[in-house]
Amino acid sequence: MSEYTSKSAGGGCLILGILAALVLLGVLALTTATTGNLADAERERTAAQQIAERERTERARLAEETTRQATQLRAEQDARVTHILAELGFLVTAALLIIVVFGAMLFGATWLDAKATRNTLLLIEMQRQAAMLQLTPPATMVVGRLPQRAVEYHER
Repeated sequence: MSEYTSKSAGGGCLILGILAALVLLGVLALTTATTGNLADAERERTAAQQIAERERTERARLAEETTRQATQLRAEQDARVTHILAELGFLVTAALLIIVVFGAMLFGATWLDAKATRNTLLLIEMQRQAAMLQLTPPATMVVGRLPQRAVEYHER
């Protein structure tokens, strides 16, 4: 029986060895598959990080470009507003100058009219006094056309 037992034990060891080898192969295959899956996951994670980094870079570039364009548009708008204000300032200054010149002309015309009226009234008064003194007749002293006020004053 000892011979049978030893053969049986040898066969059992052989079976156990084969089973152990199969288990080791299974563990190795599982480890390899897991390692492959881990490597795939790592590659996917790296690719996702690269894509995210590219997207971040693109967003930053777009934000910078948008900011630059907005700044440029603001500068152009400010330039247009400044130009419009300069034109309006020129027009207001020209209008004020026209008003001042017109006022000066009106003042000058009024002053000249007052001076002419005063001179005419002085002439009429001189004619009246001369007529009163009988030095010269009033018709000889009247030169030119008299303003209406002077004629009315003379007729009194």
